[in-house]
Amino acid sequence: MLTFGQTPDDIAASEDVPDEGEKDRILEGRKRILELFAAVKKAGPYRCIVRKVGPEGGELQTTFCTVTVPPGAVTMETDITCQVINPNDVTLPLKEGEMLVSDIIELGPHGTTFHQPVTAQMQYSRASSGGAREAVMWVTEDKSQWTELKTTELSENKVSVSVDHFSVFAVISQPKQDQFTVPTEGYTHTSSTQPDVQVSFPKQSVDTRTQVTVQVRIALFI
Repeated sequence: MLTFGQTPDDIAASEDVPDEGEKDRILEGRKRILELFAAVKKAGPYRCIVRKVGPEGGELQTTFCTVTVPPGAVTMETDITCQVINPNDVTLPLKEGEMLVSDIIELGPHGTTFHQPVTAQMQYSRASSGGAREAVMWVTEDKSQWTELKTTELSENKVSVSVDHFSVFAVISQPKQDQFTVPTEGYTHTSSTQPDVQVSFPKQSVDTRTQVTVQVRIALFI
């Protein structure tokens, strides 16, 4: 009999059954439910999600990431996995002005390689700052040394990259960077986030066309 305040665990653990003739079947069913509850609790928030993909391609979609495998990326049926990992299990070498804005996920099996680029899209919490910040995806093989990946698509709360193997990924919010090429005849660049900031390169300041990255950081004084 169901009483007020009982939880699903309480009901599954109860040996009170309305039909004695069905008692064995009902208790066996409740036992299996308790086993499922225990498995979910053991997995916790870092449980692993698995999908099968074949030569025709496929997709693994979760609330925190989407992995799209195109046709021809694998030659046989393959299990791919996505797992949120504990932030305490990694080292994030964040610099001043950088912050973690997503779950840290491990796509696997770790080291799995593909014949065609695979798209990894991650959800992140938008950290707005008047367009002065941008979200980028980092990847690590050893959970301590990270590399920034080239973004293929960016929306308000999603960032996508192309990868040829699986590893550990995270989305970082950082001050926006401007990338431009300086020719030998000189160049003046105006910051996209702070129009009053300009960087001038006089003629012959570089011997060959050179790519430059500029990041403007605003210091706050209280």
